[in-house]
Amino acid sequence: MDIKKLKHAITLRDEGSFGRAATRLHLSQSALTRSIQALENELGLQLFDRHPNGVWVTASGKTILSRAQDILRAVNGLSREAELIRDSKQG
Repeated sequence: MDIKKLKHAITLRDEGSFGRAATRLHLSQSALTRSIQALENELGLQLFDRHPNGVWVTASGKTILSRAQDILRAVNGLSREAELIRDSKQG
């Protein structure tokens, strides 16, 4: 599992469609589909129900994506902290 796949899943959840999520992520729709399928295969869970007019998060997906959101916040915080440390050492 990698951070990029988690970010893709969070964006898909937020956008509600592969097309809109792919556009927001600057990916092709097929690349996003492969990323989500790989994450679901890796977890052994279906995160999204696919429908002609969009996607809905499954019950399992809600739990997993909530934790994924926490992980992404932590990663962003760590990146920001590293940036502050670098800046203080340079200044």
